[in-house]
Amino acid sequence: MRSVSWTERALTDFEAALAFIAKDNPTNAQLVRDRILNTVRNLEAFSLGLPAPKGHMKLYVPKTSYFVIFNRTEENDGIIILAFIHASRDWEQIDWERMK
Repeated sequence: MRSVSWTERALTDFEAALAFIAKDNPTNAQLVRDRILNTVRNLEAFSLGLPAPKGHMKLYVPKTSYFVIFNRTEENDGIIILAFIHASRDWEQIDWERMK
């Protein structure tokens, strides 16, 4: 299995998304949380993802509106989770350079 680490930005995105959802529907927030964590677990076990801007990778979180943005590391074929992005975001307006 690959090692997975999260950047501060990824943790902040994750917590903010769940807090936003929980305001209206705490049960749905828990479902989204579980789906995101399952998607990250799949990254640990399998080589998944599609190219995203600036050499990053992205993976859709099933049954949500979120993508996991990540990079692969050379060390131990690891994964660094960089961010969670809502599908409705304008991807052209994202500051990809800050995701490191």
